[in-house]
Amino acid sequence: MVDKSLKKDFISGIKWTTAARFGAQGVQFITTFILARLLSPAEFGLVGLAGVFLLIANHVSQLGISSAIIQKKDIDESYLSSAFWTNIFVGLLLTVGVFFLSWPAASFFDNDNLRPIIQVLSLIYFLGSLRIVQNALFTKRLQFKKIAFLEVISVIISGTISVGMAAGGFGVWSLVYGRLAYVLTSLVMAWLLSSWRPRFVFNRDRFNQFFSFGLNVMCTNILSSCGGSVSTAVIGKFLNIASVGIFNMSMNIIYFPSRLTTMILSGVMFPILSHMQEDTVRLKAAYFNVLKTIAAITFPALIGMACVTPEFVKVVLGAKWVGIINPIRVLFVVGMIDSIVATVGSVFCSKGRPEIELKADLALLAILLPLIFLGLRFGLMGIAVAMVLHRILSISIFFILLKPLLNYRIAELLTSIFLPIRDSIIMGLAIMAYRSVFSVFFKNEFFLLLTSVLLGVSLYLLILKLFNSYIFTELKRIIADSFKDKILAIFRRQRCSVNP
Repeated sequence: MVDKSLKKDFISGIKWTTAARFGAQGVQFITTFILARLLSPAEFGLVGLAGVFLLIANHVSQLGISSAIIQKKDIDESYLSSAFWTNIFVGLLLTVGVFFLSWPAASFFDNDNLRPIIQVLSLIYFLGSLRIVQNALFTKRLQFKKIAFLEVISVIISGTISVGMAAGGFGVWSLVYGRLAYVLTSLVMAWLLSSWRPRFVFNRDRFNQFFSFGLNVMCTNILSSCGGSVSTAVIGKFLNIASVGIFNMSMNIIYFPSRLTTMILSGVMFPILSHMQEDTVRLKAAYFNVLKTIAAITFPALIGMACVTPEFVKVVLGAKWVGIINPIRVLFVVGMIDSIVATVGSVFCSKGRPEIELKADLALLAILLPLIFLGLRFGLMGIAVAMVLHRILSISIFFILLKPLLNYRIAELLTSIFLPIRDSIIMGLAIMAYRSVFSVFFKNEFFLLLTSVLLGVSLYLLILKLFNSYIFTELKRIIADSFKDKILAIFRRQRCSVNP
């Protein structure tokens, strides 16, 4: 009965998480492009610099409590209420702390415009703390339909506010109030959709339980986000504010396919894998199927993006963003690696070992800092190359650490991602050959972009059908919303492997 329940929940989770991510990320992607047309790289750069402080504080505000609630099998009311009031207290402290941090932050970057932006965005922490437990309960109870509805509505409302304000001439404040609107909307939606309400209870023993687990998760999340934050801070301090906007826009574009795919599967992976935490055989089988699916989607998308970047930037973003062309052509490798590495946290947490990821992230951050400063000598491109080198090292370290937990062979890992890499490279070479020949004849950049994308998609699907029919069938079922049969087959194979 448990297996059947997990099958149903996993299928439902994939369905609703896919709908939410495609809807939310699609709206966010379109909104970003519209805002890029209306705003300048320098205005995006200001919010990007504010994000250096806000991103780290955001992880502190959650204390890893969401992961602790999801991972723990048995929770009671005192556990949840204690978590809620802890979040409220920490959120309030962070709002006050970040507000006063705005003065030294503006002084450090020598930009007075940064101070009021950080002050307004500091409200995010208190508002966000009011919904953390509700969101964790949605995930723990596998209520992905509610998560999907909440996220899509929040993104639509915040995106509408941002675009409307930008069109009205509010400049950088359209980005600021758009972020605030997202948090406020998701807060209201979480309380409307959740039946749980906190009680005036605080249990110190329960606090110690979730804090001991959540602390490792929180520190891991902070260290994971430090890579991008450090790069942004270095660019803002030693280059210029427009370069921050260009760098962040490049990262947003290359992270779109990887973030979309990884968030769809990882969002469902953690609660499901937590149910499998004591069954290594089933957990490994499920995990490598996820890796194969992620690689088959993100790798061709990112390689294809790198090939058509010049036309994409000029057609979609406009001439003022041409500075992102070369960084994207390097950073797409970061997106490919991160799409794979982003999944390891679900395994560490489901096994109750988040401290392993924390120690690895700490070591990798210590390596990143000198790489970034070495790359700074060569401007944005130098920093992009430094990040690629760092990611190559990170994927090597993480999968070495993951090996004892899943008891896999290196050959199994390489098999999961080799074919998508091969097929994506073939597709990329074909697109480059096509562009080198026909760019002479097609002066219309929109037409060249459109035909290049159509060629890449068609050729990749043909390669899959001819040489990798397993992945082709899987992707076809995802697109056709018939993922259910595949998941059932996976669980059947796993059950057979466990009970031969």
